[in-house]
Amino acid sequence: GDGAEPPTPGKDTTLVSTNSDQRSVAIRARNGKGTLQYTFDAVFGQDSSQDDVYDYVSPLVAGVCSGINTTIFAYGQTGTGKTYTMLGKGMEDDLRASGTFSSPFKPPSNAPTDAAELGDGG
Repeated sequence: GDGAEPPTPGKDTTLVSTNSDQRSVAIRARNGKGTLQYTFDAVFGQDSSQDDVYDYVSPLVAGVCSGINTTIFAYGQTGTGKTYTMLGKGMEDDLRASGTFSSPFKPPSNAPTDAAELGDGG
């Protein structure tokens, strides 16, 4: 097996927790023997609304348009609405069709395909 234990009734099995007030994310080791804590400018937990995220992010987007570098890191289980929250309804399909929004494991269509194109050969 993978070493994972089945959940024990009454035992906390949460591996990732957020604290919006402290702007932190805590990651607990699967074996329960340690926790790593990371602090960010803002943290939105599972109870945050799209309005909460929008209200915080919209000035950042305006800053990007003025040349300010910004990073928005969205973490969560597949299908929980990260892309929808960041892009809005219908935008994901438009970006996927244009090739702008592709799988991180699939290289872009214009990526170098051999050593010569990478500058290591020839």
